[in-house]
Amino acid sequence: MSRHLLCRCRQVDMLLPSLYEMSQKNTAARAAAWKAVLSSIHHRVSKRLAVGSQRSPWLTLGDVLLLRMATHVYPPTDYRHPVLTPATLLLGRVIMQCPLRSAADVAAGLACCAALIEMTTEAGRVSPEGT
Repeated sequence: MSRHLLCRCRQVDMLLPSLYEMSQKNTAARAAAWKAVLSSIHHRVSKRLAVGSQRSPWLTLGDVLLLRMATHVYPPTDYRHPVLTPATLLLGRVIMQCPLRSAADVAAGLACCAALIEMTTEAGRVSPEGT
């Protein structure tokens, strides 16, 4: 495992308890924070897709890890959830619309697919159509 990935995993391990604690308190602030994060990611992907940017529109490792953390903080079995439903739709859009131009894009696509499967398996949904 690469040193960069190990560093990211340690960051996730440190952030997860704080995110869980935050999720149990102040629901309005929590929803606003997640909405801002998802909107930012969606805007970045949309901009790179529309302009035909040289930069890859795929999610970064940090984005994917953040979305996967959400499945450990919130119940993925809820039919509609204010955090996981938009995250699922975002991942579905990224998987369907982002082009594969390099091996790095393929790796990013596989990470997005794994996160999407993790978000939908427990609820018995098929994504992105099942959201």
